[in-house]
Amino acid sequence: SKEGLAFLRNAVKAHMNLVICGEPGVGKTEFAKFISQSIPNQERVITIEDNLEWHYHKIKPLADCVEMQVSEIFSYRDAIITSLRQNPKWLMVSEVRGEEVVSYLQQLTTGVNGITTLHTDDARKVPSRLVNMASEHIGKDRMETDIYSFLDIAVLISIRIDEYGKEKRFIDQICFFYQEAEQKRHLLLCDNGKVQKEHIPGELTLKFKKAGITKIFENEEVERETEGRF
Repeated sequence: SKEGLAFLRNAVKAHMNLVICGEPGVGKTEFAKFISQSIPNQERVITIEDNLEWHYHKIKPLADCVEMQVSEIFSYRDAIITSLRQNPKWLMVSEVRGEEVVSYLQQLTTGVNGITTLHTDDARKVPSRLVNMASEHIGKDRMETDIYSFLDIAVLISIRIDEYGKEKRFIDQICFFYQEAEQKRHLLLCDNGKVQKEHIPGELTLKFKKAGITKIFENEEVERETEGRF
């Protein structure tokens, strides 16, 4: 929906950290590439991938970007640590799959923003998936605290078959993670493609207000781009 797209554009503008999730083949990387176009050109972006698919320089030729490729002798963890020496504003990791999630979350705690992808079938499962990946390398309680403190939004991409038998990829869920009174909480802002605007927590509106955004489901760029389509 237009409201869902506006919300996610505003989330990038407000420097929130996003995980794009879904099952294999749904288009997680393509959507991550799409939403990353909302990052201002002057904010340094570092992409880290095993196969170079992001092509951020081609998407945004005027952007300040460094592209890294991992290998058998240069791991995701190595790349994440190396990237922090280059003062990035955004770190985009093509996919978190294992122990590198610890280094990825550590960079979020430093104030560097992030966009990455993850295999799961429900946005609400993202914290548990990340904890399981890092269980042998960091305590569960500390890991969960970092996730709910520094990971803001998970977006689930799904596929449905339309009346003509064609596959349609769509934003299925948008989930916001936060802590309230020392309790770890999540809120589904979008479920089955439908935006839910009720019961927005103060922690979410505060993050947007700091970026000067008062209407979180409205965005001028989205209005121009979608004129006549909705």
